This record gives sequence, structure tokens and C-alpha cells, in this order.
Amino acid sequence: MITGEGKAFSAGGDLDLIKGMGDDHALRRAVLLEAKAIVRGLVDFPLPLVAAVKGPAVGLGCSLVSLSDWC
Repeated sequence: MITGEGKAFSAGGDLDLIKGMGDDHALRRAVLLEAKAIVRGLVDFPLPLVAAVKGPAVGLGCSLVSLSDWC
């Protein structure tokens, strides 16, 4: 089960990191490879994945909810 904490399930990314990704090819590649690994891990996860969503799911959090089996 994946859950969020607070007022939002996922409030979105770190804006300073996102800005830095625009200027730094190596950083952008590293972040995108990490995101790819997270998504691939969820797609290949062998058990049912439940998302307990309370509040907005923005950015990668939206993808996590979309990749879950139940929410």
C-alpha cells in the first residue's frame, strides 16, 4: 500500500530541482532515470498495489496512483 501524509497525497516536485534540471543535463538524466526505475518497479511489482489517496496527487504521485491496482 502506498499512502500520502498531510493535506495532499503528493504535492508535486521540488521546484528548485526542476529548475536545475533545465540547466544541468546530467542532473536531468539522473532524475529521469530514477523516475523510470520507480515506474518500472511499480509495473513489475508482483503483488496487488493499493493507493490510499487523500487529497491531490500531483506529478509523479499522479503516476503512482494511476499505476496502482486499486485506489
